Amino acid sequence: MGKLLTLAKEIIFPSRTTCFICGREEIVGEDDLCDACRESIHLCICPPAPLPLDGVSAGLLYTKELHEPMHRFKYRDKVEYAAFFCQYMSIPQDWSIDILCPVPLYYLREMKRTYNQSELLARRISAIYQIPYCRDLLEKTRNTATQTRLNPAQRQRNVQNAFKAAPECKNLSVLLIDDVYTTGATLASCAKELKKQGASKVYALCACKTDN
Repeated sequence: MGKLLTLAKEIIFPSRTTCFICGREEIVGEDDLCDACRESIHLCICPPAPLPLDGVSAGLLYTKELHEPMHRFKYRDKVEYAAFFCQYMSIPQDWSIDILCPVPLYYLREMKRTYNQSELLARRISAIYQIPYCRDLLEKTRNTATQTRLNPAQRQRNVQNAFKAAPECKNLSVLLIDDVYTTGATLASCAKELKKQGASKVYALCACKTDN
């Protein structure tokens, strides 16, 4: 009888058998990874924080194995991938956070994509830590070029004065949530605007950090 119930449950609610990273049908664990892909990912050591950020943390090193999953998450409507990345994201214990703020997309880009992947991450982190999040603390005021093909100096110029912070951030310790940390130019630009409006501290938590 027990075996029949187990079989019926498996038919109605089948176990996940597709690995999140490689996409092959394998036996996967609760982390949605097969054994081989689990060996290929690496946790990220907190990188130095570029001024005016007060601290930066990231979940995973952005290796070649994670390029395609991240691309699906950002551009191919794989919104459920937020759960995978969030399981590796954690707020350091010595950070005191009042509110979470996803790094915003320019409104036309978000309309085309229909979602902001950083906001999906922020929602989950908010639920895990019971810290409120507000997408309206920051606004992206112009449509910048993608940072992917730019060098560090070009990245910094590209996002200069591209964000506007709301006065409601005054005296708050803000945690920015983003997908991939590369040079930190975008996060630093966001932090500058938040502190200009009176934020007491600005930290950043990202799903992945490039190894640069």
